[in-house]
Amino acid sequence: KISQAIESYKDYHSINSKKKYGEDYEFVFTQFQDGFGDRLVDAITPDEILSFLTKLTDGTKQSTKRNRYSSLKAFFNYIKNSIDPNLQNPC
Repeated sequence: KISQAIESYKDYHSINSKKKYGEDYEFVFTQFQDGFGDRLVDAITPDEILSFLTKLTDGTKQSTKRNRYSSLKAFFNYIKNSIDPNLQNPC
């Protein structure tokens, strides 16, 4: 499930990243978990990611849009590299 994967990703970053990382991306993952938390990771489609990011970044600067997209892409790459090597990154 997405909620379990997010917890694993946060645990990874709490050990391996600077504290600022968690503060910067907490908003994105809170919103993502609210929308997709009960879903299976491999059931998320590229269209759903696009729709989510469009709503999340409406009215924000291009750099914010890029950062939020990069956050989700890195999250799915983490899942692919650490949990499920067969996962297709929907980003």
